[in-house]
Amino acid sequence: MNGRMGTPVAENIRSVNFFYYSDAVGQTLLTNPDGTAITTGRDAGGGTFTAANTGAIGGDGQYDPNNVGAAANFNDRNQRALIQAVRVDLVGMNANSDLGGYTHPTETIAAIKNYRQYSLSSLVVPRNLGLTGFAEPSYNPPGPPTITGMCTGHCGAPVIYWTPPSGGGPVIKFHAEWDTNPNGAFSTGIDINDPAATSYILPDLNTNDDVSQVHYYRMTATNDNGTSVPSAQYQVTPTNTTRPNPPSALSATSTASNQITLSWTSPTTNTAAKQSLTCSGTGGSTAGASIPIGEHILFSVYRGENIDFDPTSVVAGVDKGVKVLDSWDPAANPGASITWVDSRAAIPGQPTSLFPPANCVQYYYRVRAKDRCALQAAWNASGSTADSISDFSPATPGANAPSAQATTTVAPNILPSLNIDRTTPNATGCPDPQNLASPNCRITLTWSPVSTDTAGNPIGVDRYMITRHWRIQGSNGAYVPDTLFGANGQQEVNCPTGLCGSGGGTYSQLGGSPTYADTPPFLNNGGLALEYQYTVAAKSCSKYSGNAPNTAVEAALAPNLQVAYPGCTINPTITGSGASGGTGDTPALPWVFNGGDTIKVTPSSPIASVAFDVSMWPQGTPVPGLSLNVPSPGNSTPLGSYIYTWSDQIDLQIYLVRITVTDTANPACQEVHVRYVQDQQAAPCAFANVIPPKPGPGAKSNPETQRVSFVVTNSGTDDMLFNIVGLFQGTINVTWHSPDLPDHADLQLTDIVWGVPSLSYNNTDSVCAYWDGTGGPPANPCSMIGIGTRTTTRNVPSSLLPGVPAGKTFTIVVSFKFKGTGSIPDLPVTPSAITKLCLSYRIASEPGITKKCNLVGQAVSTANPTNCD
Repeated sequence: MNGRMGTPVAENIRSVNFFYYSDAVGQTLLTNPDGTAITTGRDAGGGTFTAANTGAIGGDGQYDPNNVGAAANFNDRNQRALIQAVRVDLVGMNANSDLGGYTHPTETIAAIKNYRQYSLSSLVVPRNLGLTGFAEPSYNPPGPPTITGMCTGHCGAPVIYWTPPSGGGPVIKFHAEWDTNPNGAFSTGIDINDPAATSYILPDLNTNDDVSQVHYYRMTATNDNGTSVPSAQYQVTPTNTTRPNPPSALSATSTASNQITLSWTSPTTNTAAKQSLTCSGTGGSTAGASIPIGEHILFSVYRGENIDFDPTSVVAGVDKGVKVLDSWDPAANPGASITWVDSRAAIPGQPTSLFPPANCVQYYYRVRAKDRCALQAAWNASGSTADSISDFSPATPGANAPSAQATTTVAPNILPSLNIDRTTPNATGCPDPQNLASPNCRITLTWSPVSTDTAGNPIGVDRYMITRHWRIQGSNGAYVPDTLFGANGQQEVNCPTGLCGSGGGTYSQLGGSPTYADTPPFLNNGGLALEYQYTVAAKSCSKYSGNAPNTAVEAALAPNLQVAYPGCTINPTITGSGASGGTGDTPALPWVFNGGDTIKVTPSSPIASVAFDVSMWPQGTPVPGLSLNVPSPGNSTPLGSYIYTWSDQIDLQIYLVRITVTDTANPACQEVHVRYVQDQQAAPCAFANVIPPKPGPGAKSNPETQRVSFVVTNSGTDDMLFNIVGLFQGTINVTWHSPDLPDHADLQLTDIVWGVPSLSYNNTDSVCAYWDGTGGPPANPCSMIGIGTRTTTRNVPSSLLPGVPAGKTFTIVVSFKFKGTGSIPDLPVTPSAITKLCLSYRIASEPGITKKCNLVGQAVSTANPTNCD
């Protein structure tokens, strides 16, 4: 061992070397933790040294009992604990140079080349080396940690920061717990088993937890002697401020019959625009780019029939697809591979498809991720669920969605049920109740979707074959395929939104009870009413429900379900009594009805009831006050008739009367018949134009009073109504002038006497007090006529209620006063002072229509005016 480089450590020592052994006899050198030979050791300054064949592993950092394991190269300490023996090699050196000219053959230091050197070695085996010592035991539990800050933004998974307790012995673990009530049980919590930890992302343990509420957090510390008291509470609201990136690597494969398997990778990061946390206190970090394991990530899957289908589109006609998986939480970590099967069959560990795929249909898929705060807007700091939902993967729009299709060789079962919707308003009827001017019917089919095939497998079906046949209503003849509907009377439909649409389509089944609204002709070319039979079959690949070989031919036949409309042959006789005008069969040839006219329905066989529903045509506005359901008058022989009585409505308005006849069969059958009625126009006025009478002779005075009387007969069939409280106030408009201006420019209308002699009623309505313009005016002076004409409008007194009955007379007396300028005045008798006199009123049959007619000055061309002419 001579010749080792070194500096003498004492006057008679050339150098010292140490060797470390894991046995007590110094045979086995210490090794690295993995069993390999030590070639390089580490020193306390962070550097290294050559240690080959020495077992000198080194090791930097100092041992800290309060922070065990924190120093670098901690495992070196574990290896040093294996040392059982240490060999010390010394190279000794004489104190003086050799006088005999001795020169050490390998010495490189010139100053000591003439000193003799000696190799010395000793194996040291300390008796305590390798034994374990113990710290002085502590018998006190630790103090509580101190929560220094928290950061929120991961949905329901905040980051908590703390400082460990300052005394009480080494901590084994921490425990964090929380509650929405500061005095609550704090039953939700988690152990943190790293005693060196000072921060932790708390997991979202309760997915029903309302994270928009304030939460209270506290911590405890535990050592060998027990658990500390809880720390002081720290309150935050763990709402969401992060938005996950889309999933990746979506693929779709057809792995088995009746199902399609999807796979994708869960995202690991949040979007750049939504990855900041909100921190309070000290020690926190706002970095939220990574999705933590403690946050729940959910997935939704959309399916379309076009490669570029776009669930976000608002453009009509664009394939938006359907959502087949909604907010599934597979409890997987970020970056995990997720698998889900689109199928009606129950797959362990996953939800079944909301709308199972049909077989032999090419489907395309998109997926998006969301944290659970997408379930409630208030759970997001922004108040928007969109800030918890990723974009689609693959992105939209874009023709890049993966695709697959399921297959089968088994035919579907027949429909569980098939019906004609006879109860939903305007769903079914002839003519079309949604388009009363149409010559067609509306027949709405509804059925239960098929969910199994003939082998008992759960399947999805979104394509159905409808076959339409027709025949003359009541003929009881054979049904004939209707080629107006399609080749062989057939049309294949699918169900875009639970409502089957004609002409095929590009959308998938959306569940529920599919319906199909057909609008076939009501009458044939000869004017005869038609009835229709429908057959509906399910389709799966190229096979239809029904009998073998399950082709389109069998789709039109039983045992596939069939329904007919009307499907019964009641054919009652319907007549209009008192009607004038047309036949009532079309709007162009309506019955013209007055109040009291009737519709009579006479069946040829027992029936249960007849319902009359009235609506305005073509507006389609229902008239509930006219609708009536007439129960059976009995099943006597001959059968009784069903009578419907008309009441006066809006003049000249056309009304559609829908007559629904229900028979006594079980189940009942309904026939719908339609008649059109036009309400009779009332006379323009209920009285004739009156020639103003001349002022009568009488005692002369100055000033003079002259009266003009009008006697009017109500020649209409309704009472004249002048006062309807809160809605209408009848009026009289009087226009007059002086017939001999300027001599009587002070002509003034002073009062009106209203009277109904046949009811022994009269009432004087004082308009104003006469004033000739001299002296002080009275309290209510009349205005002098001056030059030209003057019009006065007076409300008809409310005491005239209920009005003037039909056939009764009505008297109006108009009084004038004037003063002569030179002698006793005398108003000329020709012409009269009154030029216009107009009366406004209403009648009982048209309570909402105001009629205005001139008693004086009615123009010959005026017909039922809305204003006095």
